[in-house]
Amino acid sequence: MLGAVLLGALVAVGIGVALSTLAPIGPAAQVDPSPGLALDWTVLGTGFAILVAGLGALTLALAYRRAARRRLGVPAEPVERGSAVVNAAARSGLLAPAVAGLRFSLERGHGRSAVPVRSALIGAVVAVVVVVATITFGSGLSTLVSHLALYG
Repeated sequence: MLGAVLLGALVAVGIGVALSTLAPIGPAAQVDPSPGLALDWTVLGTGFAILVAGLGALTLALAYRRAARRRLGVPAEPVERGSAVVNAAARSGLLAPAVAGLRFSLERGHGRSAVPVRSALIGAVVAVVVVVATITFGSGLSTLVSHLALYG
């Protein structure tokens, strides 16, 4: 795993060097004293070191944690009991199709059928919040622009 971290950091530095030919952009590109490939080894070296140290430490911590679980005899993947909402719906006598729908939307699944339920729900909520905030901001800005007396 540490080899993958090292290889990923090297690829990131390579991408940074390759993308340096695209910067600066706009009017600043006309006055750039040295257009083209730029190798700022202070930035690239610091970024490389931070990536290797940070991701390497995270890799070692996760490996240590997994090894400690294995030593204690704890199974690698915890047994999932299911969603409390689905269990409550089933106990309350909700119809089978409704319980099945709740189970499809709230339970991760096991093995190859596992899906990222939490991140999908969080992504949907964030998307709705962004849309509502954008519409609210646009409405307020439209009101401000159309009524000159409201300007500060």
